[in-house]
Amino acid sequence: MLPTTTLFRATDARSLPDVPNPTRAVRNHARAALVKIAGTPISAAIGITAQVTTSLVLVRAELSIAVLAMVLCVAVGSYAIDHLVDEGKAAGARRWARGSGMAALLLVTAALVAYALRGAVAAAITIVFPLSVAAYCMPWLGVIPALRRRGIARVKDIPYAKNAYTALCVAGAAVWAATTVGVHDARVLVAQGLAMSLSAFVNTAACDLGDVDADRRDGVPTLAVRHGRHHASRILLVIAVCWSVVVAVGTWGGLFAPAGWLIAPCVVVVAATLARLGRGANVTLLADVLPDGTDAFVAFVALIARHVLGG
Repeated sequence: MLPTTTLFRATDARSLPDVPNPTRAVRNHARAALVKIAGTPISAAIGITAQVTTSLVLVRAELSIAVLAMVLCVAVGSYAIDHLVDEGKAAGARRWARGSGMAALLLVTAALVAYALRGAVAAAITIVFPLSVAAYCMPWLGVIPALRRRGIARVKDIPYAKNAYTALCVAGAAVWAATTVGVHDARVLVAQGLAMSLSAFVNTAACDLGDVDADRRDGVPTLAVRHGRHHASRILLVIAVCWSVVVAVGTWGGLFAPAGWLIAPCVVVVAATLARLGRGANVTLLADVLPDGTDAFVAFVALIARHVLGG
Protein backbone atom coordinates (compact mmCIF):
# COMPACT_ATOMS: atom_id res chain seq x y z
CA MET A 1 0.00 0.00 0.00
CA LEU A 2 1.35 3.42 -0.97
CA PRO A 3 2.06 5.94 1.77
CA THR A 4 -0.45 8.76 2.04
CA THR A 5 2.05 11.39 0.94
CA THR A 6 2.96 9.36 -2.14
CA LEU A 7 -0.71 8.91 -3.07
CA PHE A 8 -1.40 12.66 -2.85
CA ARG A 9 1.71 13.41 -4.87
CA ALA A 10 0.63 11.00 -7.59
CA THR A 11 -2.84 12.55 -7.90
CA ASP A 12 -1.78 16.20 -7.49
CA ALA A 13 -3.27 18.29 -10.35
CA ARG A 14 0.00 20.14 -10.74
CA SER A 15 1.72 16.91 -11.74
CA LEU A 16 -0.78 16.14 -14.53
CA PRO A 17 0.14 17.07 -18.13
CA ASP A 18 -1.31 20.34 -19.48
CA VAL A 19 -4.41 19.80 -21.61
CA PRO A 20 -4.99 22.47 -24.27
CA ASN A 21 -8.18 24.48 -23.79
CA PRO A 22 -9.83 24.71 -27.24
CA THR A 23 -12.11 27.58 -26.22
CA ARG A 24 -9.20 29.64 -24.93
CA ALA A 25 -7.17 28.88 -28.07
CA VAL A 26 -10.00 30.04 -30.36
CA ARG A 27 -10.46 33.17 -28.26
CA ASN A 28 -6.74 33.97 -28.41
CA HIS A 29 -6.63 33.44 -32.17
CA ALA A 30 -9.70 35.64 -32.65
CA ARG A 31 -8.19 38.37 -30.50
CA ALA A 32 -4.91 38.19 -32.43
CA ALA A 33 -6.81 38.51 -35.71
CA LEU A 34 -8.75 41.52 -34.42
CA VAL A 35 -5.55 43.18 -33.24
CA LYS A 36 -4.01 42.68 -36.68
CA ILE A 37 -7.03 44.08 -38.54
CA ALA A 38 -8.01 46.81 -36.06
CA GLY A 39 -7.02 50.31 -37.01
CA THR A 40 -5.92 49.31 -40.53
CA PRO A 41 -7.20 50.94 -43.72
CA ILE A 42 -9.18 47.77 -44.45
CA SER A 43 -11.11 47.93 -41.17
CA ALA A 44 -11.89 51.63 -41.58
CA ALA A 45 -12.86 51.18 -45.24
CA ILE A 46 -15.30 48.38 -44.40
CA GLY A 47 -16.93 50.68 -41.84
CA ILE A 48 -17.22 53.51 -44.38
CA THR A 49 -18.64 51.18 -47.02
CA ALA A 50 -21.21 49.96 -44.49
CA GLN A 51 -22.21 53.57 -43.69
CA VAL A 52 -22.54 54.36 -47.40
CA THR A 53 -24.66 51.23 -47.88
CA THR A 54 -27.05 52.41 -45.16
CA SER A 55 -27.28 55.86 -46.74
CA LEU A 56 -27.98 54.40 -50.20
CA VAL A 57 -30.81 52.34 -48.74
CA LEU A 58 -32.23 55.52 -47.18
CA VAL A 59 -32.23 57.45 -50.47
CA ARG A 60 -33.71 54.54 -52.43
CA ALA A 61 -30.58 54.21 -54.55
CA GLU A 62 -29.69 51.16 -56.55
CA LEU A 63 -27.26 48.91 -54.70
CA SER A 64 -24.67 47.07 -56.75
CA ILE A 65 -21.35 45.38 -56.21
CA ALA A 66 -19.79 47.94 -58.55
CA VAL A 67 -20.73 51.04 -56.55
CA LEU A 68 -19.81 49.45 -53.21
CA ALA A 69 -16.47 48.28 -54.65
CA MET A 70 -15.88 51.84 -55.89
CA VAL A 71 -16.43 53.24 -52.38
CA LEU A 72 -14.31 50.51 -50.80
CA CYS A 73 -11.39 51.18 -53.16
CA VAL A 74 -11.51 54.94 -52.50
CA ALA A 75 -11.68 54.42 -48.74
CA VAL A 76 -8.80 51.92 -48.58
CA GLY A 77 -6.64 54.02 -50.90
CA SER A 78 -7.31 57.26 -48.99
CA TYR A 79 -6.68 55.69 -45.58
CA ALA A 80 -3.49 54.09 -46.89
CA ILE A 81 -2.23 57.55 -47.81
CA ASP A 82 -3.15 58.80 -44.33
CA HIS A 83 -1.19 55.96 -42.69
CA LEU A 84 1.86 56.51 -44.89
CA VAL A 85 1.95 60.24 -44.11
CA ASP A 86 1.55 59.54 -40.38
CA GLU A 87 4.41 57.04 -40.39
CA GLY A 88 6.67 59.39 -42.36
CA LYS A 89 10.29 58.32 -42.68
CA ALA A 90 9.73 55.47 -40.24
CA ALA A 91 7.84 53.61 -42.98
CA GLY A 92 11.00 53.14 -45.03
CA ALA A 93 11.47 53.60 -48.79
CA ARG A 94 10.27 50.12 -49.70
CA ARG A 95 7.09 50.39 -47.63
CA TRP A 96 6.44 53.87 -49.01
CA ALA A 97 6.77 52.63 -52.59
CA ARG A 98 4.59 49.58 -52.00
CA GLY A 99 1.93 51.50 -50.05
CA SER A 100 1.72 54.44 -52.45
CA GLY A 101 1.60 52.09 -55.43
CA MET A 102 -1.24 50.10 -53.90
CA ALA A 103 -3.13 53.31 -53.00
CA ALA A 104 -2.75 54.61 -56.55
CA LEU A 105 -3.96 51.30 -58.01
CA LEU A 106 -7.06 51.31 -55.79
CA LEU A 107 -7.89 54.92 -56.64
CA VAL A 108 -7.49 54.29 -60.37
CA THR A 109 -9.77 51.27 -60.03
CA ALA A 110 -12.39 53.40 -58.29
CA ALA A 111 -12.14 56.03 -61.03
CA LEU A 112 -12.63 53.40 -63.75
CA VAL A 113 -15.70 52.01 -61.99
CA ALA A 114 -17.12 55.53 -61.57
CA TYR A 115 -16.50 56.21 -65.27
CA ALA A 116 -18.30 53.00 -66.26
CA LEU A 117 -21.27 53.84 -64.03
CA ARG A 118 -21.77 57.57 -64.69
CA GLY A 119 -19.07 58.98 -66.98
CA ALA A 120 -16.07 61.30 -66.82
CA VAL A 121 -17.40 63.71 -64.18
CA ALA A 122 -18.01 60.94 -61.65
CA ALA A 123 -14.56 59.54 -62.39
CA ALA A 124 -12.91 62.94 -61.95
CA ILE A 125 -14.47 63.34 -58.49
CA THR A 126 -12.41 60.36 -57.35
CA ILE A 127 -9.32 62.56 -57.06
CA VAL A 128 -11.07 64.75 -54.46
CA PHE A 129 -10.70 62.13 -51.73
CA PRO A 130 -6.92 61.53 -51.79
CA LEU A 131 -6.41 65.30 -52.14
CA SER A 132 -8.62 65.80 -49.07
CA VAL A 133 -6.49 63.32 -47.14
CA ALA A 134 -3.30 65.11 -48.22
CA ALA A 135 -4.78 68.48 -47.18
CA TYR A 136 -5.67 66.94 -43.83
CA CYS A 137 -2.24 65.49 -43.10
CA MET A 138 0.23 67.89 -44.66
CA PRO A 139 1.52 70.99 -42.73
CA TRP A 140 0.35 73.54 -45.30
CA LEU A 141 -1.45 75.75 -42.74
CA GLY A 142 1.91 76.67 -41.23
CA VAL A 143 2.38 79.33 -43.91
CA ILE A 144 -0.36 81.42 -42.25
CA PRO A 145 1.37 83.44 -39.45
CA ALA A 146 -1.68 83.62 -37.16
CA LEU A 147 -2.13 79.84 -37.26
CA ARG A 148 1.59 79.15 -36.96
CA ARG A 149 1.76 81.18 -33.75
CA ARG A 150 -1.00 78.99 -32.30
CA GLY A 151 0.88 75.83 -33.24
CA ILE A 152 -1.51 74.91 -36.06
CA ALA A 153 0.26 73.56 -39.13
CA ARG A 154 -2.15 70.80 -40.22
CA VAL A 155 -5.93 70.57 -40.42
CA LYS A 156 -5.80 67.87 -37.74
CA ASP A 157 -4.13 70.39 -35.37
CA ILE A 158 -7.38 72.40 -35.22
CA PRO A 159 -9.56 71.38 -32.23
CA TYR A 160 -12.21 68.82 -33.19
CA ALA A 161 -11.17 69.06 -36.85
CA LYS A 162 -10.17 65.39 -37.08
CA ASN A 163 -13.71 64.22 -36.32
CA ALA A 164 -15.55 66.91 -38.30
CA TYR A 165 -13.27 66.81 -41.36
CA THR A 166 -13.42 63.02 -41.60
CA ALA A 167 -17.20 63.11 -41.21
CA LEU A 168 -17.54 65.58 -44.08
CA CYS A 169 -15.30 63.46 -46.32
CA VAL A 170 -17.35 60.32 -45.61
CA ALA A 171 -20.59 62.23 -46.23
CA GLY A 172 -19.12 63.44 -49.52
CA ALA A 173 -18.33 59.84 -50.49
CA ALA A 174 -21.93 58.83 -49.77
CA VAL A 175 -23.38 61.67 -51.86
CA TRP A 176 -20.91 60.86 -54.65
CA ALA A 177 -22.00 57.22 -54.61
CA ALA A 178 -25.68 58.23 -54.68
CA THR A 179 -25.24 60.56 -57.66
CA THR A 180 -23.20 57.90 -59.44
CA VAL A 181 -26.18 55.53 -59.36
CA GLY A 182 -28.68 58.16 -60.45
CA VAL A 183 -29.93 60.07 -57.36
CA HIS A 184 -30.14 63.76 -58.28
CA ASP A 185 -32.84 65.27 -56.04
CA ALA A 186 -31.03 68.08 -54.20
CA ARG A 187 -33.25 67.82 -51.10
CA VAL A 188 -32.59 64.09 -50.78
CA LEU A 189 -28.84 64.57 -51.24
CA VAL A 190 -28.70 67.31 -48.60
CA ALA A 191 -30.62 65.14 -46.14
CA GLN A 192 -28.34 62.20 -46.95
CA GLY A 193 -25.24 64.34 -46.45
CA LEU A 194 -26.49 65.59 -43.07
CA ALA A 195 -27.34 62.09 -41.83
CA MET A 196 -24.02 60.72 -43.05
CA SER A 197 -22.06 63.57 -41.45
CA LEU A 198 -23.56 62.73 -38.06
CA SER A 199 -23.06 58.99 -38.62
CA ALA A 200 -19.42 59.39 -39.59
CA PHE A 201 -18.77 61.80 -36.71
CA VAL A 202 -20.07 59.20 -34.25
CA ASN A 203 -17.85 56.55 -35.84
CA THR A 204 -14.65 58.60 -35.81
CA ALA A 205 -15.28 59.96 -32.31
CA ALA A 206 -15.84 56.41 -31.03
CA CYS A 207 -12.63 55.20 -32.70
CA ASP A 208 -10.72 58.07 -31.06
CA LEU A 209 -11.74 56.85 -27.61
CA GLY A 210 -8.98 54.26 -27.93
CA ASP A 211 -6.40 56.69 -29.36
CA VAL A 212 -6.39 59.33 -26.62
CA ASP A 213 -2.76 58.81 -25.61
CA ALA A 214 -1.48 58.68 -29.20
CA ASP A 215 -3.51 61.70 -30.30
CA ARG A 216 -2.38 63.70 -27.27
CA ARG A 217 1.24 62.80 -28.03
CA ASP A 218 0.83 63.81 -31.69
CA GLY A 219 -0.90 67.07 -30.81
CA VAL A 220 -4.27 66.12 -32.34
CA PRO A 221 -7.03 67.74 -30.20
CA THR A 222 -9.89 65.32 -30.81
CA LEU A 223 -13.15 65.21 -28.89
CA ALA A 224 -11.76 62.47 -26.61
CA VAL A 225 -8.52 64.39 -25.98
CA ARG A 226 -10.31 67.63 -25.12
CA HIS A 227 -13.01 66.13 -22.88
CA GLY A 228 -11.74 62.70 -21.80
CA ARG A 229 -13.19 59.32 -22.69
CA HIS A 230 -16.15 59.44 -20.31
CA HIS A 231 -17.51 62.86 -21.29
CA ALA A 232 -16.69 62.30 -24.98
CA SER A 233 -18.76 59.11 -24.96
CA ARG A 234 -21.73 61.08 -23.57
CA ILE A 235 -21.38 63.73 -26.28
CA LEU A 236 -21.17 60.93 -28.82
CA LEU A 237 -24.50 59.54 -27.59
CA VAL A 238 -26.18 62.95 -27.97
CA ILE A 239 -24.89 63.31 -31.54
CA ALA A 240 -26.13 59.79 -32.34
CA VAL A 241 -29.59 60.72 -31.08
CA CYS A 242 -29.50 63.74 -33.43
CA TRP A 243 -28.52 61.36 -36.25
CA SER A 244 -31.51 59.16 -35.40
CA VAL A 245 -33.83 62.18 -35.36
CA VAL A 246 -32.60 63.29 -38.80
CA VAL A 247 -33.28 59.80 -40.18
CA ALA A 248 -36.76 59.71 -38.60
CA VAL A 249 -37.71 63.21 -39.80
CA GLY A 250 -36.37 62.49 -43.29
CA THR A 251 -38.40 59.29 -43.42
CA TRP A 252 -41.53 61.05 -42.13
CA GLY A 253 -41.06 63.79 -44.75
CA GLY A 254 -40.71 61.31 -47.59
CA LEU A 255 -37.06 62.12 -48.33
CA PHE A 256 -35.91 58.72 -47.07
CA ALA A 257 -37.23 55.25 -47.74
CA PRO A 258 -39.56 53.49 -45.23
CA ALA A 259 -36.51 51.53 -44.07
CA GLY A 260 -35.63 54.64 -42.06
CA TRP A 261 -38.27 53.69 -39.48
CA LEU A 262 -36.16 50.67 -38.51
CA ILE A 263 -32.79 52.34 -38.98
CA ALA A 264 -33.56 55.29 -36.66
CA PRO A 265 -34.11 53.29 -33.43
CA CYS A 266 -31.30 50.91 -34.36
CA VAL A 267 -28.92 53.88 -34.45
CA VAL A 268 -29.76 54.83 -30.85
CA VAL A 269 -29.13 51.27 -29.61
CA VAL A 270 -25.79 51.16 -31.43
CA ALA A 271 -24.79 54.57 -30.06
CA ALA A 272 -25.59 53.46 -26.52
CA THR A 273 -23.29 50.48 -27.07
CA LEU A 274 -20.50 52.70 -28.38
CA ALA A 275 -20.94 55.12 -25.49
CA ARG A 276 -19.96 52.35 -23.09
CA LEU A 277 -16.47 52.47 -24.61
CA GLY A 278 -15.80 55.44 -22.36
CA ARG A 279 -16.03 53.20 -19.32
CA GLY A 280 -15.15 49.73 -20.60
CA ALA A 281 -12.02 47.62 -20.40
CA ASN A 282 -9.84 46.87 -23.45
CA VAL A 283 -10.96 50.25 -24.78
CA THR A 284 -8.09 50.52 -27.28
CA LEU A 285 -8.96 47.28 -29.07
CA LEU A 286 -12.72 47.74 -28.82
CA ALA A 287 -12.57 51.31 -30.12
CA ASP A 288 -10.74 50.08 -33.22
CA VAL A 289 -13.17 47.22 -33.91
CA LEU A 290 -16.59 48.02 -32.42
CA PRO A 291 -17.51 51.22 -34.36
CA ASP A 292 -16.86 49.61 -37.75
CA GLY A 293 -18.64 46.46 -36.58
CA THR A 294 -21.71 48.43 -35.50
CA ASP A 295 -21.73 50.24 -38.86
CA ALA A 296 -21.88 46.83 -40.53
CA PHE A 297 -24.74 45.85 -38.20
CA VAL A 298 -26.75 48.98 -39.08
CA ALA A 299 -26.16 48.30 -42.79
CA PHE A 300 -27.42 44.74 -42.28
CA VAL A 301 -30.57 46.06 -40.58
CA ALA A 302 -31.01 48.57 -43.42
CA LEU A 303 -30.85 45.84 -46.06
CA ILE A 304 -33.39 43.71 -44.18
CA ALA A 305 -35.65 46.74 -43.70
CA ARG A 306 -35.46 47.53 -47.42
CA HIS A 307 -36.50 43.97 -48.25
CA VAL A 308 -39.36 43.96 -45.73
CA LEU A 309 -40.67 47.52 -46.07
CA GLY A 310 -39.78 48.15 -49.69
CA GLY A 311 -38.43 51.32 -51.21
